Amino acid sequence: MKKLLMIGIYGLLILGLSAGGTLYLRQQEAAKETAAKQTPDALPESAADLTAEVDVTQPLPPSNDVELPVAVRPGEMSVEEIVKYGLGLKDREAAIRKREEALRRTETQHRMVLADITGEQREVEGLVAQARDQRMAAEQFAAQAQKERLKSAALLKEVEERKQKIEMERQKAGSKPSADPGSNMEVNREANVKEMVAVFEGMSPESASAVIKEYANGGKMEMAVEILAKMEERKASSILDAIKDEKLNSELLAKFLELKKPIRL
Repeated sequence: MKKLLMIGIYGLLILGLSAGGTLYLRQQEAAKETAAKQTPDALPESAADLTAEVDVTQPLPPSNDVELPVAVRPGEMSVEEIVKYGLGLKDREAAIRKREEALRRTETQHRMVLADITGEQREVEGLVAQARDQRMAAEQFAAQAQKERLKSAALLKEVEERKQKIEMERQKAGSKPSADPGSNMEVNREANVKEMVAVFEGMSPESASAVIKEYANGGKMEMAVEILAKMEERKASSILDAIKDEKLNSELLAKFLELKKPIRL
């Protein structure tokens, strides 16, 4: 019984092998027929070069492929080379430090020069502003002096007109008969001085001093001193102070004291 089973199994195995081999052979034939029917695609240039016959007697043509960079590793350095390299780095570092110090010194000098220039510029600007202020003050002073001159000229003209008027009144009074001609002249002189004092009190000390100086230099010293004596003390003192001629000032002051007239405060 066992032998029959073994024989049957053996027969089935052989039958399967023969069937498989037949199927494989048929598939190979079908694949060859299909490949024969299809036209093969054109190979690329590089593949065509590989399939072409190579003539070993001729040198190979230059390759069109781009050469790839190859990493080159430096060789190992010796101890002496390492020491030299380190010394070179130290020298370079020292040179760089020297250059940095020189640049810092130069920068400091430039800053100092810039500070000096800035200070001088400010000083010049201050001098310019001061000169401008002085010029404006001088212009104002000149304008004020011009006004004072015009005012003095107008007052001097007024004084001369009053003087002439008083002189005319004196002449009229002198033409009339009088029991005491001296008393009439004294009255006229007092009136003249009184009017002159009123005029001088309305003038500035500079203008009044100019008129007093003109009177003194013109032979009318007594008239000038009498006018000063009749004025207020402050006004008379300011007029005397405005006279810059020391000799004339001393002479006027001496004659002023000789009169011994009471000065109204």
